[in-house]
Amino acid sequence: MYILIRYLLLLFIFISCKSDTSPEEKSRKAISEYIKTYIDDVSSYQSVIFRPLRLDSTDMDKEPEYLKLREQIKTLKDSAEYERNGQQKLKIYNEILRVLNVQKKFLDGYKPMPYGFGMMHVFRKKNKQGATVLDSMYFHLDSNYTIRPEEYYYLLNK
Repeated sequence: MYILIRYLLLLFIFISCKSDTSPEEKSRKAISEYIKTYIDDVSSYQSVIFRPLRLDSTDMDKEPEYLKLREQIKTLKDSAEYERNGQQKLKIYNEILRVLNVQKKFLDGYKPMPYGFGMMHVFRKKNKQGATVLDSMYFHLDSNYTIRPEEYYYLLNK
């Protein structure tokens, strides 16, 4: 009898210590709450799948130096296309090669910096006409696993 009570007590301790606050669970809960403010008919929301939580990092396409180099290359290519003088055209192509080498050095040394997390969620909802549709959204989350809506809004209007 004593052994049975002891095992039940240990079982109770293990069950009560189980935490539902893993990063995945925090993210899922934050996303579900956010979606309920986003959709038209809250009662129609049905979660289908949450993709695994992943680390988000910076993107070189948003780096000002990289964008400046790309713009320089585009401008030089455009000017070379309309140049009729062979010597001047050769100078422009040499400048393009120089800028491409600078761009290559930038790309070789580029290291993305982590800035948060991301999670994809697929769900069902009713649209404004009342039809059930399947929708998916990618959410950016900060280090506290709360949604950064401004980043989500940026992705929608990209």
